[in-house]
Amino acid sequence: MYLLRRHFNWKGRTCRKDFWIFLFINFVVLTLLQFVDRWIAVKFLGFSCAEVDEEGGIYTLTVLYSLGMIIPSLIICIRRLHDTNRSGWWLLIGMIPFIGAFVLLIFYCLASTEDNRFGRKSSSRLNS
Repeated sequence: MYLLRRHFNWKGRTCRKDFWIFLFINFVVLTLLQFVDRWIAVKFLGFSCAEVDEEGGIYTLTVLYSLGMIIPSLIICIRRLHDTNRSGWWLLIGMIPFIGAFVLLIFYCLASTEDNRFGRKSSSRLNS
């Protein structure tokens, strides 16, 4: 898959379609892993459903997947910012509570600019 091949390449650009598909796939995988983790805790580790709900459960698979996706997620965010002709350093604005995340969301939703300092205009390559 195109997105997986480019996970560790922070240079270049990622179009909106590829960016949002990447986020959606990660959301689905994390949701499924949480269900699997809860099922394992109840079925094999002897926890009751109430105990899992009260104590937050044991989310080993979810945590491992999340840790493995930190760098690829940062890289695709940087590449999306590049597509709007912004430096990857703009990710740091996300550290400002509430406002930072909102600003980044706006940047991620902006249309791709024409060719810029980060490369040629990107287009979805998922179909190729």
